[in-house]
Amino acid sequence: MTRSRLSVALLLLLLLGCSHEENSEWQEGRRTVLVYLAGDNSLSEEVVAKRAALVQAWCPERKGALLIFTDHKGGVPVLERVSALNGVLFSDTLRVYANDNSASAELLSEVIADMQLLAPARSYGLWLFSHGTGWLPAGFFENPYGMVVFTTPQVCLEAYRRPAVSTRSFARDGNREMEIADLKAALPNGLFDFIVFESCFMGNVEAIYALRNKAPWMLVSPTEIISPGFAPIYDKVLPELYEAKPDLQAVAELFYRYFDAQEGVYRGAAITLVNTAGMASLVHVCRPVLQRVARESIMASTGRPFARDRFLSSKPLFSLGSILSQDSLFLADSLLPIDQLFPLDPLLFSGPLLPLDRLDKHLFFDFRHYFSLISDPSEMDAIDAALNQVVACYYHTPKMISVSLENTSGLSVYGEQPDLKTLNSLYRQTEWWTDLIGR
Repeated sequence: MTRSRLSVALLLLLLLGCSHEENSEWQEGRRTVLVYLAGDNSLSEEVVAKRAALVQAWCPERKGALLIFTDHKGGVPVLERVSALNGVLFSDTLRVYANDNSASAELLSEVIADMQLLAPARSYGLWLFSHGTGWLPAGFFENPYGMVVFTTPQVCLEAYRRPAVSTRSFARDGNREMEIADLKAALPNGLFDFIVFESCFMGNVEAIYALRNKAPWMLVSPTEIISPGFAPIYDKVLPELYEAKPDLQAVAELFYRYFDAQEGVYRGAAITLVNTAGMASLVHVCRPVLQRVARESIMASTGRPFARDRFLSSKPLFSLGSILSQDSLFLADSLLPIDQLFPLDPLLFSGPLLPLDRLDKHLFFDFRHYFSLISDPSEMDAIDAALNQVVACYYHTPKMISVSLENTSGLSVYGEQPDLKTLNSLYRQTEWWTDLIGR
């Protein structure tokens, strides 16, 4: 073969290869976004409305795919893909599911696997909508004191004192809830480029820390989300999700501006863009502060000496799981019951905590304010620097209904309370707590 013919052959191979790559990119799409609407609960009507709004917000010219999973009262769980024909937008049914519990990790995991099979892409995004209660175990949002057995049927009293405005609190299907551990198990590490939580109280440091390996970016709210949430601005939000680099800050700003233009109690929003890569540094700078306060709390409540860096008993003072590091916390003499050790001594805080909820018994407090009450200036400087690496942006109105949002940081944290012994005990089993105190 002559040199010229060889050159032509190589050029044809190159062109065919490029054509194949372009075709592959077109077939697989640039990005698939899965919207998971778990509404077999009090949000059922809202799920129907959100699905319709998402279909109408889709732009057929966009490279990529929009998949919508819906589960609502009176319907069956279904996965659809938004499409267009002759300028008319509609949804194609991809699969109907026999599992009717959209609050189960098994169903969410199955839907994610179907997304990869039926709409493969170079990049994936996840949008989650349902009730959300941060790190709280099932049932404790309504009753933070723990489960009570009644001899006669009763209805759990609503925890909020609220005006006539609908809010949402991830996920609930009837009386079944998906806890953070279940959500963590359902989400593959590193699959999604971003996760948006259209759910209340998911801007909670304990929940974010548990899910930190699931996506590099998360859009969350540390407070409630007023209905209708993002639905009125889906047409503006969706284009930002399909940019080569999804512009989640623009999504956050659109959300904020929509609610900031409302009137009365409907003028309420708090939305935070989280860079999960910064969570390790945040734990690192918070650890010595919380461990110091834990030691001082023990001394204040017991008068007993306290030791670190060596084992003084074969049993842990409080539950940290099956594996403990050698600098875990132990009393030097005999062990105390768990309810005598914690919560952290309120007298060691320089002021009251700043609540971000309207619950009769507050469970979500502003993160920075919490640590400002127990940190010295140099410790607070380090926490601020780490917090700035985690919170990429935070938009908020002056208040959320009756809760002031002035001087808030964009993240919430739980504060242990003496009369919530069961919840305190469960809190000490979270990754956030064990990584702070157990190491």
